[in-house]
Amino acid sequence: MMLRFLSRPLFGAVFVFLVSFIVYMMTLAPGLGFIDAGELATTASTLGIAHPTGYPLFTLIGHLFSILPIAATVIGRLNIMSAFFAAMGAAACVYLVHEIHLYWLVAKSKVKVETKGKKKEEKPVELTTNETKAQQATAAGIFTGIIIAFSETWWANATSIEVYPLHQFFLPVILTFFLRMLRTDSKRDGFLFALTLGLSFSNHLTTVLLAPACLYAFFARFGFSGESWKRIGKLVLPFVLGLLPYSYLYINASSNPLMNWGDPSNFDSFMKHVTGGQYKVWMFTGQNAGKQFGEFWSGLPSEFSWFIVIFAVLGCIHLFTMRSIQRVNILVFTSLLFFGCIFYGINYDIHDIDSYFILAYIAFAIFGTSGLTLRAVLDSKFTKKIFSVAYILIWFAPLCGGFQMLNLYQNNDESGNHMVDDFTTNMLQNLPKDAIVISSAWDFWVSGSFYYQFVEKVRPDITVIDVALL
Repeated sequence: MMLRFLSRPLFGAVFVFLVSFIVYMMTLAPGLGFIDAGELATTASTLGIAHPTGYPLFTLIGHLFSILPIAATVIGRLNIMSAFFAAMGAAACVYLVHEIHLYWLVAKSKVKVETKGKKKEEKPVELTTNETKAQQATAAGIFTGIIIAFSETWWANATSIEVYPLHQFFLPVILTFFLRMLRTDSKRDGFLFALTLGLSFSNHLTTVLLAPACLYAFFARFGFSGESWKRIGKLVLPFVLGLLPYSYLYINASSNPLMNWGDPSNFDSFMKHVTGGQYKVWMFTGQNAGKQFGEFWSGLPSEFSWFIVIFAVLGCIHLFTMRSIQRVNILVFTSLLFFGCIFYGINYDIHDIDSYFILAYIAFAIFGTSGLTLRAVLDSKFTKKIFSVAYILIWFAPLCGGFQMLNLYQNNDESGNHMVDDFTTNMLQNLPKDAIVISSAWDFWVSGSFYYQFVEKVRPDITVIDVALL
């Protein structure tokens, strides 16, 4: 039964989705969350334009969820959307790690060496697989999906409306299609990679953090030849198709919607909006980069657990012992994902910076999974006689995932959190008619006031002004 379950990554992905989605629904916020939740909910439900960079794909998908009969309130439906895409992202990690462990991890000792005269040449290893390795790859994917699903930031994003759960879904999907494209040189995989890459950009611009790792792997695989640039040229059309949701901002701004942040109805304002021009004052200031760098590393044990930190160190050792496949070294690839994300994220001077490290957390989970398949441990005579790699991974998945869940459940349980709803409604309902309020408390109630005034129609006579937006 277990071997049949591990025979296909689809079964593992469905399992990870169901487990994580059920837990996310148990901890789901009943109403508004802090920071941008009210503004994003209002924008999605009224088809408006959100703060830079606009997040057009999120807005369009959010509008669809806002009209589905899946909850009593609009905000309830949009919170479910976050839980859904966060769970889908964890499930997508099963496919990503399955791809890596099945096709991209080949030990250096397995490289055939041919002697020609005095020269020794490495003979390329065929990318063949067997049933046992396929089962191990699926088990590795399940382990990764579980530990990433119940990491602190990933789980926190799943409990209320935000743009990040959709980003969490796209990142592993893009990486899976990218690695398949490198391995098979398939037009289909190339098309899907470029299309999902464009769609991800139309949700969140930090998709660009994939660039260092993907550029390295692409040119390592295909070289700096004219043929490589032709391959890139063939990816342009599906990539542009993925960017088409951005046209929504330009078109919709002309109709003067209720929520029209930045009014991107002309080229200059459109470009300023989609490139996040308003927030560039917080980028690369250097003021808190060192502090945030230290906080990232000190927060890793609480983000996952000390078990995963130890496994990640072993995983880096494991990946170091792997040979390059088709000239792509998987340790270099994952390290560029990890450090490229960190060195960008620490330069953004905002307090809710954790979500900008999502790509680094995915790479770290891959390191952690690789640590559990370290050959020095699993190839011993003792473990070979008693356990298989697949069974070790499958047993460690609930152990590590369960430990993380128990450890972080209280922190991420928003099911009884009504603070923003209570704060916002108390502010609105106790003001005199036609009052004007100037406030700096965007994170606590100003953002929420948009939702209650324009969606729930609570005290629409009041004018609320955020002082920072003046």
